[in-house]
Amino acid sequence: MMYSTKDLSYMECFRVGDLARKIGLSEKTILQWHKDGLLPAVDERRQPFLFRGYDVIRCLKKLNERNKQPKLDLCQFYCQRCKEPQVPKGKNITFAGAMAIGICPECGVKMTKPFSPAQIPEVKKIFNLRDKASICDSEVSPLNFQILPPSESPKNGSEQLCMQF
Repeated sequence: MMYSTKDLSYMECFRVGDLARKIGLSEKTILQWHKDGLLPAVDERRQPFLFRGYDVIRCLKKLNERNKQPKLDLCQFYCQRCKEPQVPKGKNITFAGAMAIGICPECGVKMTKPFSPAQIPEVKKIFNLRDKASICDSEVSPLNFQILPPSESPKNGSEQLCMQF
């Protein structure tokens, strides 16, 4: 999530409730940021806490930087689970409109990336285009269930249903 700083003034001070309403978040979120050390109060000993506009803007910019996705090469997709750029497994992708779909080679989760019509010829040179059914077959399914035998069971020796990602 990206936070806007356009309605905030460097010279203004905010109470927790006022700040929460101004940026559209809950009071709990503001207090958690304060507890985590991201947002210092004017006076830590007095409540209700007051926050300087300067500190609020600096905190929001720091959070925006933390949440920013890296610039991707044409052959990279961003995996939401791994939080890293990835090349789809086997360079296999499929299209749903202008949206390309690929499987993360690390965690097996479906990744998507939009392409403009002008990029499609270049994309076809880099990737293997597959139909939707073959890209999501059992080999690369994000959920793979397996029953462990009693000898490999962690504690009580009974069979367990495990999920592999």
